[in-house]
Amino acid sequence: MKCAKCGENLTRRLQGGVNVDACPACGSLWVLDKNFAELRAARDRFVRWLNPDLWSEIEKHEIGEGTRLCPACGEHLHEVRYAESDIVIDICRRCRGIWLQRGELDKIIAYLEGIVDHQTVTDYLKSVGHEAAGLLSHRDKIMGEVKNLEILMKLLEYRIISRFPALSRIASKLPPV
Repeated sequence: MKCAKCGENLTRRLQGGVNVDACPACGSLWVLDKNFAELRAARDRFVRWLNPDLWSEIEKHEIGEGTRLCPACGEHLHEVRYAESDIVIDICRRCRGIWLQRGELDKIIAYLEGIVDHQTVTDYLKSVGHEAAGLLSHRDKIMGEVKNLEILMKLLEYRIISRFPALSRIASKLPPV
């Protein structure tokens, strides 16, 4: 496959345990949507549960057809906004692949970390309920849902401790179970 930006040959490599096709010249990455959550989680495990769906509401996020071609199938990539951010990435509707130029993954991680930092206890409780419902409705993806629920529970714990430091002091004095 050729780089959609500079035309160099892409090389397959593991990045954070995830197969990506990387351009050695410009640092761009090609990753399939099914691997994208794991790629983000490899960089920051606390953003794993935040998984904006780029595909089901593509019209909501699409800017337009780009000039770059998909390295896998040769179709035009489409420029989309990543979730509610100003980050513009390229996707292939046909291959369900994501083209990231150098630095875009870092921007996405920073954006998702910002969401995590601003969640309230109520927001986390709602998300825990959503993930718990996902356990029932997505039995084929149960391990992913369990991981997401585990992360949310840890984030909820952190948020409660930071919001109510007295609870942390009281809990630290309790005997272990």
